[in-house]
Amino acid sequence: MDSRGSLLDIIRNASELLSHCNIEIPKIEDNSNYLLCGPPFIILLHPALGPLWEVTRQKFFGGAISEGSELQIEVTEFYWRDVQLDGSLIIVAENALGSTTINSHGEQILHYGQRCGRCKLENVKVLNRGIDWSSPNHAYWKEDIKRFEMLKVLLHGNAEFEAMNVVIEGNHVFEVPDGYRMLIISHNEGFEVKLEHIKEEMMVTGSWFWEYKLNGHHILLRKETCTTTQGPVASQGGNHTSSLKPIIVLNFINNVEMSHGGRQNKKRETDEGGSLHLFLCFSHPLDQWNVAPPLPDLPLASST
Repeated sequence: MDSRGSLLDIIRNASELLSHCNIEIPKIEDNSNYLLCGPPFIILLHPALGPLWEVTRQKFFGGAISEGSELQIEVTEFYWRDVQLDGSLIIVAENALGSTTINSHGEQILHYGQRCGRCKLENVKVLNRGIDWSSPNHAYWKEDIKRFEMLKVLLHGNAEFEAMNVVIEGNHVFEVPDGYRMLIISHNEGFEVKLEHIKEEMMVTGSWFWEYKLNGHHILLRKETCTTTQGPVASQGGNHTSSLKPIIVLNFINNVEMSHGGRQNKKRETDEGGSLHLFLCFSHPLDQWNVAPPLPDLPLASST
C-alpha cells in the first residue's frame, strides 16, 4: 500500500497510544476496508510530544474522538484533559520545539523548550463538519484534504492558546501573535475570546510548562504554573487566573454571529457554510486597543 499504508500505520499507532489515555476512539478496520473507504479518522501527533509513549500519555487524558474526525497536533507543550472532538482540530506552533538564535559562527542554535508555543485544552467540546469524506480527490497521506469546517490554532513564537469548560462549534481559525496568550471561555450561548500579554518573567518558560522527573526507570511529568518572578508553583490543573487586563475581548454565539466592541455584526454567507479567521497580528500596537478593533473583512460564522 506504499505511502497509504504508512499513513495507516501512523494512525494505528496514534490510536493505540491515545486509547491508553482513557480517550474513546473508534475501531480501525482491516487494510481492505481502508483501501476502499479511506481511514476512519486521522490522528497526526508531533513526535516530540514524547517521543516516548510514556511521556506522551501523560499529556493526554480523557475525552473522545468521534469517527470521521481529524486531530493534528504540531506542538509539544500540550495539555489535553477531557476533550470531545467531533470534526477537525488542528494546532500548529511556529516554535514547536523551542526558539532559535544565531551564534557567532552564523549557525542556527535551537534552545529546546524555551519560548515555544503552548496549548492547553480542558473540558472542551470541538464540534464542526470537519473533513469532506465524500470528496474523491483526497490524498490523505500528503495531507491534501478537503474540509467543510475546522478549528485551527496557529501559534506564533511563544504564543499560548487555552480553552476551558467551553463548546467551540463551527469553522474557526485562531492565530495568536508572539508574546500573547489567548483564552477561550464559555459565555452565554457561545464563547468569549480574551487576548492578553504574557508577562515578561514568563516569556521564556511560558505561563506553564512540563517538569520532567525520573522515578526509577520511569519518567514522570508534572505541570507547573509560573506565576511570579520567584519561580514556578505547582498547578493542580485548575483555572489559571491572570492579573493582566485583557486587551481584546470577543464574544461568539456558536454558529450564529460574533460581536466586538459592543456592536453586533451582521451575518455573511460563505461558500462552505460560514467561517471565522481571527488574526490578531494588527499593524497598530495591541496595547492601544481597549476593545477589539474593527474587522470588516472577516467572514463570519453563519447559522446552519
